[in-house]
Amino acid sequence: PSPPRAQKGTGDDPRRVAAEAARLRDEIAADARRSEIPGAIKTHEAKIANLQRTLDELSEAREELRKSADETQAVDVLERQTKQDAAKLEEDVQEAALDFQGVGVTVRSAELEPLEELCRTFQRKVDDSQKATENATEDQREKQRDVTETRAVLEHSQRSAEGIRRRLQQIDAKGHLRKIASVVKEVMAFERRDDRDGMTILTEDVHVQDLTAHLTRKIQDCSEEYDEPASIARVIKKLLKMYKVPGEATAAACPCCTRSMNHDQYRVFKDKMKQLADVENSELIQLSRLQAKESQEAQSRYERWRSLVAQGTNDWLDHARLSQELSKLEADVNSSADKLEELERTLQIAAESLLVIREEMQELEQFGRLAQTLRDEAARVHDRRQQVAAKRDQRRLLAPSSGGRDLRAVEQDMTKASEDKEEAMGAIYRLNREFSQWNTKLSEVTSRATKAERLASEREAQYKKDQENSSRKTVLNEKNQEMY
Repeated sequence: PSPPRAQKGTGDDPRRVAAEAARLRDEIAADARRSEIPGAIKTHEAKIANLQRTLDELSEAREELRKSADETQAVDVLERQTKQDAAKLEEDVQEAALDFQGVGVTVRSAELEPLEELCRTFQRKVDDSQKATENATEDQREKQRDVTETRAVLEHSQRSAEGIRRRLQQIDAKGHLRKIASVVKEVMAFERRDDRDGMTILTEDVHVQDLTAHLTRKIQDCSEEYDEPASIARVIKKLLKMYKVPGEATAAACPCCTRSMNHDQYRVFKDKMKQLADVENSELIQLSRLQAKESQEAQSRYERWRSLVAQGTNDWLDHARLSQELSKLEADVNSSADKLEELERTLQIAAESLLVIREEMQELEQFGRLAQTLRDEAARVHDRRQQVAAKRDQRRLLAPSSGGRDLRAVEQDMTKASEDKEEAMGAIYRLNREFSQWNTKLSEVTSRATKAERLASEREAQYKKDQENSSRKTVLNEKNQEMY
């Protein structure tokens, strides 16, 4: 990489320019590349020395091979075939490695030992997958049993609830519940009209036994309210005899409030009491007869209502009991339905999980078979390589410096070594030129940084001096103003 350049847009501020120049100088001086280049040059020089030694050795081997007239064609053929098989194996391994990565298995190479380890790895994974499949299968069976049991409980509760609904419909069909409900409304309306405050103690959801007790009390109250006219007349006559004030022979007083009365008041009081005691014409007796008639009518109503309620009491009680049982059953049905839904969901998850595990096991078994095929091919390549190596050893006896290579291979190696040497020499040239550029740039930037620092210091000193002059001028102006 080239040395960094100074950034634009820093403005005309000398101090900022100096800081930027110093930053660039330090950045260039500290750049790791300046330290890397000398090391890289030494590396290439060492490489050139090694390549020269290799060229010398190859040159000697070439001469030895040229002198050798015998070349084993069989070795060349076997070597080419082995290389082709090894290349094909490498392609197959690389292609399979992409699939193996999907199950978390990495192939180190296409050699025999790594592929044998690969086969062992897949065998362990297949064993683990089989255990996982067995566990998942058992888990699914348990969840299926839970679903079956819960569904049976739910269906039983649903059948029981349906039976209770039919019984409730049969009770409703008799009409007694509607009659009782109508009686409650009639009684409430009647008592609101009959009561002075328009009140009733009943509610629409009153229990049938409480309703019966209420009607019975009302019947008793109606039978107790009636007074015979003769009884009323006797009471009035007794009150009339009580008009005298105790201890005074001629004084008269009201028997109720003991207020004194004169002769005229007493006469009016006596006539009124006689009129009230008249069985035929007394307003009080007529009112009592009217009230007795209303009480009898109310008693008749209450007795009729009680009779209607009595006819439907058993149905009402059965309906209430069955409704309570139905509510409990419906709660059980809802609870069982929710539980069944949750169990079916977990069963579905378990089934899907088992399917995935089985698919993974099948995939692992398939990959395991593929790994065994690759291992077998690697074993064949390994055997042929050993055959080639043995025959190479025989050729080394004829040309020790060739290392078992033929003339063409040695010449190709010499060409490659010469090219590598030329490339290393070119790299050294480029590195020297780059290092020179770095040093030149560092020198230029250092010079600019020094100049910028000097200029900034000068301008700061001038600015400080100007500020001091300005302050003195301000003080003098203020003193002049004070004098004038």
